[in-house]
Amino acid sequence: MNIIGKKSILTLTTAAALGVGAMGTAQAGSLAVSVLEVQNFLIQEQLGESGNFQTLNAGDFASLLGNNTGDVFAFLQSTGPTSDTIDVALDQGIDLGVCQGSNCLPFGPNDFSITTPPPTGNYVVSDNLLQGAAINFPGGPPTDGADASTRGDVSLLDEDAGSAQTNLGLNTTFNFALNGNQSRQIRFIFDYNTYLGAFVSNDLDTDSDASASSNWTVTVREAGNNAPPLFTWSPTDLNSTVSTTGPGDESFTASGTAFSSADPGQPGLLTLNPGVNYSITIRHTSLADASVGPAAVPEPTSIALLGGGLVGLAAMRRRAKKTA
Repeated sequence: MNIIGKKSILTLTTAAALGVGAMGTAQAGSLAVSVLEVQNFLIQEQLGESGNFQTLNAGDFASLLGNNTGDVFAFLQSTGPTSDTIDVALDQGIDLGVCQGSNCLPFGPNDFSITTPPPTGNYVVSDNLLQGAAINFPGGPPTDGADASTRGDVSLLDEDAGSAQTNLGLNTTFNFALNGNQSRQIRFIFDYNTYLGAFVSNDLDTDSDASASSNWTVTVREAGNNAPPLFTWSPTDLNSTVSTTGPGDESFTASGTAFSSADPGQPGLLTLNPGVNYSITIRHTSLADASVGPAAVPEPTSIALLGGGLVGLAAMRRRAKKTA
């Protein structure tokens, strides 16, 4: 019984001297995550003074020409950069992703669930998905809207991993003119989810950092000649940044349902006139980057505690020998 008791005391003393908690030692690392989902995105016109809206149809346009573009970029210091891009018609979707490193994409492609600390490997993920349509096209059922999702993850476990970055986006651009001879009052409406996370473990110093951001903007202008914007909408919940230099755990989460540009505090209805050529650009991006530097040097008080703990351990051993 005494031997077991002494072992327990020695173990606890050693743990205290070395600063090891009851939960064990967490692995050093940095993690940055940016997930932005815009769902059920529709372009609608107001019906007179009723306050009701209906989704625009392709037949409402005298001309309609544009495309969807997706781009992904991932950089891991140990492997270098990789990227991809795709350009498709307005009524076609995008499914694009790249990943580098160990334990790459542990959640699977097109999984936009949230990744939380701690980091689990040395990897970089850049993944995006666009499907559906913002207006009704002939030959198909009424649209439920376009769904656009992007995610960028950077996970680093050790100093050898160095730094990593991911930058990706979806871009929709089209030029159009409306049919008819009457102006139309237009709104943009959608649901959204935003998550940003930046984490650096406590045993790293200020040479380590993490940051994540999301950006979403819709811009309307008259087509050609670098005309100034007639309408710009960049909602705060979709345009945010979190970061930490040195140890820290920062995050931002936001969501909304049936969020409209005509809501109070937003830009309001957009007036479009017949016979005018317009250009709409919708840009949707996620960015994440992180680095891992040397582990933090213990403070002098920590070193003193360590020394005191070991001295106490030696004294206990001497007393144990005398009583043996």
